[in-house]
Amino acid sequence: MSAPTASRLRPLGLALATIVAATLHLFAPLATATLRGETAYFEWDVSEQYWPDLVYLCGALHEGELPSWNPYDRGGYPFVADPQAAPYHPLNLALCAFGADPPLGFATARVVLGFLLSGLFA
Repeated sequence: MSAPTASRLRPLGLALATIVAATLHLFAPLATATLRGETAYFEWDVSEQYWPDLVYLCGALHEGELPSWNPYDRGGYPFVADPQAAPYHPLNLALCAFGADPPLGFATARVVLGFLLSGLFA
């Protein structure tokens, strides 16, 4: 089998560049506000669901516990069974590596990176 030639790789490179450019364009207002030093984040689900779940997940992992049950939300519920919390999603685990109390910007980064990686690996 021969190595791929530049002419065969060009469409793939163009597709990947288009996905990155579309993601950057979609989230440009968020990025520019952040670069200006303003507090910028998504509201609703990100600030009220994803971020608290990420805080609980990171705190539990840094205490050496597996977060199977969340006693602080909805009167307690099986955290590990909640697909929206996604406790074992690679992005969540990577963000937890930065500390036990992640800032709200980490939940926003999870959304942006999720869009980008979904496009790149689809």
